[in-house]
Amino acid sequence: MHILGQITMESREVVTMDSSEAPPPPPPEDLPPPPEEKEELEKPEVEEPPPPMTLNQLEMALNPGAGDAVGDFGFGDFDTGIDAMADMEIFDLRDVDKLPRALFQVEPNYPYALKQAKIAGWVQLEWVIDDSGKVLRPRVVKSSHREFNQPAIESIMRSKWSPAKKGGKNVAVRVTQRMDFNP
Repeated sequence: MHILGQITMESREVVTMDSSEAPPPPPPEDLPPPPEEKEELEKPEVEEPPPPMTLNQLEMALNPGAGDAVGDFGFGDFDTGIDAMADMEIFDLRDVDKLPRALFQVEPNYPYALKQAKIAGWVQLEWVIDDSGKVLRPRVVKSSHREFNQPAIESIMRSKWSPAKKGGKNVAVRVTQRMDFNP
């Protein structure tokens, strides 16, 4: 049954259809106003950063001391050079009645590369503890790795000691000690 085959010319009918026109496009949206010209802001003056602090300056900044507290604020302790030690009688530990005692000790910073590699070592140091308990002129006598030298010296410099005594008086002593580094 072929329906298409049965359609003849007479059966064709032309149908016209009215179509409405498409609606007009919507009105354009309000566009934002053009950007206003911004005033140029003045760039602030940038000061040069201060130079990096030395270890001594950093120590003083982090540990300012007594501040406004009462006490003896003489300036004699500032001269710790060779001349100051030349005037000082320095005893050996075996010659004093009472040995100096560590009141406060700081763990040395372990060099990162050596710690990661699990390298142990040591530093033999020599320094003077003066009659007020202050550490003077630390130096490395010998060491297993030079990378341990500076952390060892910094640790000793930050330590606090009670002075040695001889005949009931505070005296300066020379100390030699080995500092071990174990990862």
